[in-house]
Amino acid sequence: MKRYGRALVAVGWLLLLPVPYLVFWRAGWIHIIRAHGALVAHGVLYDTTSPGVWTALAVVYLVWIVGLTVVSIWVLDRLGYHYQPYDRPRRPTRRERRRRRAGMKYLQARQEANRAALREIARDSRRAARETDDHHDDTADDGGHEGR
Repeated sequence: MKRYGRALVAVGWLLLLPVPYLVFWRAGWIHIIRAHGALVAHGVLYDTTSPGVWTALAVVYLVWIVGLTVVSIWVLDRLGYHYQPYDRPRRPTRRERRRRRAGMKYLQARQEANRAALREIARDSRRAARETDDHHDDTADDGGHEGR
């Protein structure tokens, strides 16, 4: 039983989910009628149920879902699957958030300085390449021979 317990609890939960609606429908409190004539082909339905009945169904559903959840937790606990609510990590203090923000700004500033340095190096190398190209262009006028 324990092997399939979790699956059976989930299937049972899904099977018990529509019970409040089915009770309201079988009691005749919900009135949904099918249209007549040409609208039948389009599957048009008319809802003549009062808003008070829908409100009561919503309240019953809220209580029903809470009850199903409690029963599911109880059954799973009996099967050996212990429920533990999610424990979120504590929120960092104001000091920790400020220090973390300062560290991120420091890292961003270093990255920007590295990018600026790389841009400067690239600019210098392009300038040096242009100057050597200009120098080669000057020596190419005599056929590429220097001093022969």
